[in-house]
Amino acid sequence: DSTDFLDLATMSFAPGPRLRARRNLCAGLAFGDRHALVVGGAGAAAGGTRFSSTELLSTDTMTFAPGPCMANRRSGCAIARLTDRHILVLGGFDGVSSLDTTEILDLGTMQFTPGPQMCTRRRGCAAVLLDHGLLIVVGGIAEGNTRLDSTDILNFATMIFCPGPRMLVKRSACAAARLDQHRVIVVGGFDGDGHVDSTDMLDLPTMTFSPGPRMRTRRAACTAVSL
Repeated sequence: DSTDFLDLATMSFAPGPRLRARRNLCAGLAFGDRHALVVGGAGAAAGGTRFSSTELLSTDTMTFAPGPCMANRRSGCAIARLTDRHILVLGGFDGVSSLDTTEILDLGTMQFTPGPQMCTRRRGCAAVLLDHGLLIVVGGIAEGNTRLDSTDILNFATMIFCPGPRMLVKRSACAAARLDQHRVIVVGGFDGDGHVDSTDMLDLPTMTFSPGPRMRTRRAACTAVSL
C-alpha cells in the first residue's frame, strides 16, 4: 500500500502517502492540477480479491480518500483521459475472466457509468489517445490466457470500438506512448513464451505497424513516457 514521491527539484524519492488498500495490477491517472485517481487492482496475496474500488489523492493534503466504486472488479485494466471531464477505464480481469467492458468516470459527479464495449476481452493491455477523437487499445490477454497482437480503436464521436491494425508481436503487460503527431510506440510485454525486448511502431497516417528499435533489456509490466 506504499507509494514513493519524487521531488523534481532534488530528483530524489521520499516516502509518499499510503493507499487505503494493498493493490497490485492497479491503474492510475493524474487529473486537474492537484489530484490523482487509482483504480482497481488485486489484493496482495496470490489469487487475491480483485477490486472495484478506487482511491483519490489530493496533493494538497497528500492523503488518499475513498473514490467512487466501479461496476466491475478489475485488475490489469487500462486507464485513459477522454476529455477534461471524463476518464475511461478499460478491460481487466474480474477474477473469472478477461473483460471487454469499459466504464466512464464523470469528474463532475464523481460517478461511473457504463462505457462502450471493446471488440475483444483484454487484461494487461495499454491505451493511448490519438488525434481527431480516437483512442487505441493494444495487446493484452484474452480468454484462455491467449496473448493478443490485436488492437481496438474507439471513435469518440460515435463511442463505438472497431478493430484496429495488428501488431507484429503478441504482447501482454506491454506499455505504449505517443511519440509525436505521426507515431505511437508499443514496448516490451510478454508474448506467451517470455518477456520481449522488441517494440512495434504505429504510423498514424497509414495506421500500420512496423518493427521499432529493440530495447536493451527484456521487459514486461513496464511503463513508457514520452519526454
